[in-house]
Amino acid sequence: MALRYKVPVNRITLFIFGGVSQIAGEPPSASAEFLIAVVGPLTSFALGALFYYSEPLLINIAPALAVAKCLALINGMLGLFDLIPGFPLDGGRVFRAIVWGVNKNFRRATLIAASTGRFFAFFFIIVGAWMALRGSFINGLWIAFIGWFLESAAGAQVQQQMVQGLLRGHKVSEAMGNACTHVTGEITLQKLVDDEVLTYGRQCFLVDGGTTRSVC
Repeated sequence: MALRYKVPVNRITLFIFGGVSQIAGEPPSASAEFLIAVVGPLTSFALGALFYYSEPLLINIAPALAVAKCLALINGMLGLFDLIPGFPLDGGRVFRAIVWGVNKNFRRATLIAASTGRFFAFFFIIVGAWMALRGSFINGLWIAFIGWFLESAAGAQVQQQMVQGLLRGHKVSEAMGNACTHVTGEITLQKLVDDEVLTYGRQCFLVDGGTTRSVC
């Protein structure tokens, strides 16, 4: 779906929660974002339905029936989990697309979706800790780990949007200095580093000696 909207997909990374498409770029519109995001959970539900309705055909093959039941359950649960409206889950991207379509501001929609994602992340962490204290240590630890993962991803997205907001509209020339210190061509590199680089943090020099050259 991303390729259909000419958004490059560098690779798909498989990790503990499934596969994540590494999309190089942002979608061109809110509708494109919605379709790119929603196709993930829909695929999980479609696979879950496929395995569920194949179970009667495998009733006499016990191992295959067990695998079909397991895959139906896993894909169904994965689809539901992925619909949680918290960035960077697909549900969060769907939520961002809806907010984007309403307020017409991609950056603001991203911050709202990421903040919602952090809310759900802390909720998972609290629930996981409560379960662990109540005796269900493994399940509680697992839920808390999911919350930690979501919080880290959502927090990184918030930081990225803040940096992009600070840099947007500025030019490279605004971040560069144009003052270069004059030094003689007879100066040693050790003295130049000691007196200029380490002492004052200077990085640009005009070397005088015959033909003037700039050294940065």
